[in-house]
Amino acid sequence: MRSRVAAVIGWMVAIPVAAVILAVAVSHGGPATNAQSGSLAKRASLPMVACDSCGPTPTPTPTPRPAVKWYTSSHPTARYYYCELDDGWRNLSPTYLREYPSEEALLAEWAGRRVKHPDSKC
Repeated sequence: MRSRVAAVIGWMVAIPVAAVILAVAVSHGGPATNAQSGSLAKRASLPMVACDSCGPTPTPTPTPRPAVKWYTSSHPTARYYYCELDDGWRNLSPTYLREYPSEEALLAEWAGRRVKHPDSKC
């Protein structure tokens, strides 16, 4: 963040300096003739400004999504499975409660016998 602030401040200084140099060049009769080009070029050179953010813009790295646990009941009459953001799994009997690290892991065991609860937040 500090490097971006420094770059912005650098540009805020460089732009007025460039404007002054351009105004001086224009007030001296516009483009220099061949005889004047050497001295005018020295006076009209722009200062070098350090830029930490110059170049290609870096691609932001996607923020990893935290792992969500998945739950179902092993009771023979159970129909649904839930993610940990859902409240429904909290009402399942601890005796039959089954926890899985991913939805894929849950479905590997229960595919065709469990469906995601219609009010699921996941």
